[in-house]
Amino acid sequence: MSIKYEIPDSEPSKVKEGDIEEAFIQTLIKLKYTHRPDIHTREALENNFREKFQRLNAVTLTDSEFARLLDEIISPDVYKAAETLRTRNSFERDDGTHRSILPS
Repeated sequence: MSIKYEIPDSEPSKVKEGDIEEAFIQTLIKLKYTHRPDIHTREALENNFREKFQRLNAVTLTDSEFARLLDEIISPDVYKAAETLRTRNSFERDDGTHRSILPS
């Protein structure tokens, strides 16, 4: 699949990064992704993930439990991170017990 970004007409050397970013966002929206303008920092992204994870698994994580979960998931290799999310079936609670989780 080839994606063409629609960037406003201008000289190539004068294209602004913001224009490229906006064109990319619009392309993703056309592909049926949901744009979340409220998520523009890593902290906001992690808070959103925590909220969704807790709701999906009917669990409330402590800060240390969530930090361990992120440490186990986050990887510079996005494919490895996605595989980890797909194949995980539990996480360790602060008291050492394991809690089953739903696959993403």
